[in-house]
Amino acid sequence: MQRRRFLQQAGTAAAAGALAAPARAESLPEVKWRLQSNFPKSLDLVHGSVVDLSKHLEAMTAGRFRVEVSANEEVVAGGQILDALRDGTVEACHADANSFVDRDPVFAFFGAMPFGLTPGQQEAWLRFGGGLQRLNEALKRHQVIGFPAGGTGVQMGGWFRRELKAVTDLAGLKLRAGGFNAAVLAKLGAVPQRLADRDVLAALGAGRIDGLESTGPYDDEKQGLYKAARYYFFPMGPGDGNQFILLVGRNAWTALPPAYRAAFGAACAAAGVELRARYDASNPRALRTLLANGVQLRPFPQEIARAGFLAADEVYAQTLAGNDAFRQIFSEWKAFRDEQVRAFGLAQARVQAFIHAAVVTPAPAARK
Repeated sequence: MQRRRFLQQAGTAAAAGALAAPARAESLPEVKWRLQSNFPKSLDLVHGSVVDLSKHLEAMTAGRFRVEVSANEEVVAGGQILDALRDGTVEACHADANSFVDRDPVFAFFGAMPFGLTPGQQEAWLRFGGGLQRLNEALKRHQVIGFPAGGTGVQMGGWFRRELKAVTDLAGLKLRAGGFNAAVLAKLGAVPQRLADRDVLAALGAGRIDGLESTGPYDDEKQGLYKAARYYFFPMGPGDGNQFILLVGRNAWTALPPAYRAAFGAACAAAGVELRARYDASNPRALRTLLANGVQLRPFPQEIARAGFLAADEVYAQTLAGNDAFRQIFSEWKAFRDEQVRAFGLAQARVQAFIHAAVVTPAPAARK
C-alpha cells in the first residue's frame, strides 16, 4: 500500500520502465489535459521539459493520455493559474517554485528556500524524507497536488549594473526579485521590484532597475542580460539551483485511473532528470560565452553572504509566526537540511573544492 501511494503521489523514474509498454492499453479511457507553462517558449530548455513530459506520457499510455502544452499566459495570466487549476480551466501548471510564495509560503519548500538544499538533497527530502507527502497535505486547501519537476542546476546570484563590495552597497538598489529572496534582499536594504520576464531587459538597460536575481548562465545568455549589466555575481541566496514545480488540480487528479497517475508521476520524474542534465550540459558553455562578451564574474563578498544568511533566518522566523503549515514543515525541513550540510561538508564539498582548485589553478612546473 505504501509503495502504491508513493507512485501515485510522487512518481519515480523507475516506474517509467514498467509503464513503457502498457498492458491492456485499449481498456483505458482517452484523457486530454491542458498544461500551461509559466515560462515563455524562448526559454527553450524549461519550456521544452513539459513538452518532453507530454511525449513521455503519450508513449507510456499508447497515446490515450495526452497533455496539450501552452506557454506563459496563453490561457490565463500567471497570477490566476491557481484559480484556473481549481476551476478546471487548465488541469496542470509548470512553474518556478517561487511563483506562488506570496500566495502561500509553503510552496517555497518545493525548491525556493534561500540557503537551502542542493538539487540532489532537495529530491532526497521530497521523495524519501517525507517532504512531498507533507507538502501535498498542506496544499489541499488550494485544491492542488504538486510534483517536483527538475531545475536549472547551478543558479548564479544575480546581475548588477555596478560592483558590490559591502552590504551597504545594496542600500536603495532596485532589484527584480520574488518570494523569500525578495524579503531577504529587502532586509539588506534593497528595494525589490516586480517585473514580467518580458520587461526585465528593457528596465535594466534603462536603469529603472539596478539588477535582478538570476537563474543560470544558459537562460541569462539567451535573454541578453549581459547587454544591460556587466557584473555577474555568483551564489549568495538560493545558489544551489532553481527548482520547478508541476501542479495538478485535485479534481483532475482524482478523476484519473491509477495507471495514469503512476504514468504521470513517472513522466514528471523522467522530464525533471532530463531537464537538469540539459542545464548541466549547457550552463558551462553559456558561461564561457558570457565571459567572452566582457561580463565581469564576481563572488558575493563574504560580508554580504553572511548578512544574507542571517536575514533569511529572520524572514523564516517571521513566517513561522504567521503560518501553522509552514511552521510544521519548516522544523522537519531544517533538520534535514542541517544534517545534509554536515554530511556533505565531510567529503563531497571538500572533494569538489579540491577538484575545482586543481582544474582552475595550473599545476606548477615539474622540478628538473
